[in-house]
Amino acid sequence: MNKKIILVSPAYSLALFPKEVHQMVDFIESKGWAVDIAPNALKSLKSLKSLKSRVANEFNSMPPKERAEDINWAFVQNPTAILSFIGGFNSNDILKYLNWSDFKGNEVKFIGHSDLTILCNALYAKSGITTWTGVSGINFCVKETREETWESLQALLEGKLKLLKPKKSFQNSFDSPRQDSIGWTFVNPKDGVKGVSIGGNLDTLGLLQGTEYMPKFDQPIILVLEDDDLVKEETIYQFKRSLISLLMQDGVLENLQGLVFGRFSEGAKLNAERLKMMLSSIPELDRIPAMIGVEIDHCLPKALLPIGSKIKLNFTKQEIEIL
Repeated sequence: MNKKIILVSPAYSLALFPKEVHQMVDFIESKGWAVDIAPNALKSLKSLKSLKSRVANEFNSMPPKERAEDINWAFVQNPTAILSFIGGFNSNDILKYLNWSDFKGNEVKFIGHSDLTILCNALYAKSGITTWTGVSGINFCVKETREETWESLQALLEGKLKLLKPKKSFQNSFDSPRQDSIGWTFVNPKDGVKGVSIGGNLDTLGLLQGTEYMPKFDQPIILVLEDDDLVKEETIYQFKRSLISLLMQDGVLENLQGLVFGRFSEGAKLNAERLKMMLSSIPELDRIPAMIGVEIDHCLPKALLPIGSKIKLNFTKQEIEIL
């Protein structure tokens, strides 16, 4: 096994997080994995001269062509994985610069979260490869929960990620204490529900609607959805309208087999009971099996689920099987 991970930054620039990047690299390398930083992302990191120059440009990013060059370069280096350091914004402005045909058949594990939902789904739609959502590099800067997050990433890197079960602990934020896990909540439980997993950050996924980069919903699917807490207590309203918009896409309702919702951070004020209430207000979802609180959201510790690969929901065993 080529025990190498390439770090990329398709959204926010590494120049914003010099201390955290080094913390992440030190942690992963302590686990026996080499970490290379993509050339342009490394350039942005090395260009840091003072705190006043932390922002790469007015949108906190490097130029889109340079970020795309890093993705194109990383795929041909044959690492085990390509890991995005953080989300943010701006991933969709690199899509037109990517070498989609070069990615087809590639077994490199592309891993991202939040704004990287754009690339995870576009890589599946355009190149047919499976990608992974739920973990970003910055998660390994949180000492309290990074070992549990590493368990998920290590299993994926070693080809052993077959089951996802509730995490044993959780944190509400980067600086809150670790607590016992609140577990998952189930709605309309039905064992053995199967489908291709599509989704990620729901608000970000909506940016692909109507484009060639949106996956087709022409086979049994399971929507895996999460969101941040940027609009705080109004998250439930934004989440519901985005979900209804997604349900309007061709083939979604006809092929929807199940739902997986991430565990929302405390600022969203969107717990399991409010999510259940939201689901009951959407007639089309009244009988759809759903798992709520899965650790793929803006939460800690983190887990991983595929985009573009089949999964199975086992409610009795409280697990998600990756097929």
